[in-house]
Amino acid sequence: RHVMRAVRHPRLDWPNALRLGDFLFKLGEFEGAGQVLGGCLERGQVSYDALLTLSATQFKLGQTASARWNLAAAGWLRPITRPNRILAGKPNILRLRSLVGCIRDIRNESRGVYSHKLVGGHFALNNFLGRGGYNIFGADYAGGNLVLTDDIPPCQLAINTVSCADLMSGPLEGIAHFLESYPNLPVINSPARVLETTRERNYQRLDGLPGVKFPRTVRIVNDGSPAEVRERLESEGLGYPVILREVGTQSGKTVGLLNTPEAVETYLGQTPLGANLYAIAFVDCRGEDGHYHKIRCFFIDGKFYPVACLTNDVWQIHSGDRYRVMSQSQAAQEMEQSYLAYPEKFLGEKAFAALGHIARVIDLDFFGIDFARDGDGGVLVFEANAAMRHNFDHARNFPYTEPHLRRVSEAMQRMLIDRINSAAAR
Repeated sequence: RHVMRAVRHPRLDWPNALRLGDFLFKLGEFEGAGQVLGGCLERGQVSYDALLTLSATQFKLGQTASARWNLAAAGWLRPITRPNRILAGKPNILRLRSLVGCIRDIRNESRGVYSHKLVGGHFALNNFLGRGGYNIFGADYAGGNLVLTDDIPPCQLAINTVSCADLMSGPLEGIAHFLESYPNLPVINSPARVLETTRERNYQRLDGLPGVKFPRTVRIVNDGSPAEVRERLESEGLGYPVILREVGTQSGKTVGLLNTPEAVETYLGQTPLGANLYAIAFVDCRGEDGHYHKIRCFFIDGKFYPVACLTNDVWQIHSGDRYRVMSQSQAAQEMEQSYLAYPEKFLGEKAFAALGHIARVIDLDFFGIDFARDGDGGVLVFEANAAMRHNFDHARNFPYTEPHLRRVSEAMQRMLIDRINSAAAR
């Protein structure tokens, strides 16, 4: 009650206005938080945390341009973030992120308290690193800010968490330029190699490798009438059905499986003019059980790690879809357990070797592959990039997955230690 009275006060230029805006945000009073924090910004009363909160609020309220501006401004105000406490004797790691091309997403935490986090175009480290083993310094790219700062702490290793080449080509190029000033700093996931993992480049590089099929993938621009763009799409020879999706999206919200020219034109008419799209040939890869399957593996430091084998009754599968079919299907769970425990036997020699061929072409320290087995004993690849989450979200309901997920975390930690030790020995 007192907070809302303060918001209605005609003068909010008192010293605690930034704290008031943050408190309003945590309560879910987003319009009030935007009003207070926006007023602080107009008066030059600003902080790094306030800019992040204001950006999250503006994304929530649909003020996208202002939200992106303020998110980037936070990076210029504080290019380097530091841990709350420096742990003596622990390695210093520089985590590279981008504040360009992503958003601050609002989360409703327990008991109705709201928070926000960076989402889009990155892989998260929280389930990879464990706790207390490193001093994590952050370097947040915001369009040239990093090359202008001399506040970079001495670090033994850098981790480039920017992972979506379709969404983040500019930031990846900027981070690569920044790293040129630190030629002796080992880097996990070279930005130059990440840049090669767009969907279109992966199709060009991976399709036709021994045992590998990658559906034909073409990038187009929705820059004409729906009929004109549809005709151009048909000239690529993809046929029907065809998958259309906006470039840089991962969640499936912009994806359509379209069976007719009329459906393509409807999709294009509902898509922003000028949007970049991927057109992908649809391959019906249902298994002998009549279900669709999406298998995921990670490669960490060149080694294979099984992650998941999902079963669903629709063609587009995400991890949350475990509860659609798998939670009621003992056979689907046994299939996943078989893959996790004996991946080479489960996949077969040809498919397992095909994944190794892919890993050598992608050549990243960490990345994942989403795929299915094809009818010829090889693999049909859906994605191959580092823009994949490592999490334990479903381990409680599918407890047999937890030991394998822990091995993934341990593998990343071993790689980091090995790289730090190798750099120290040089």
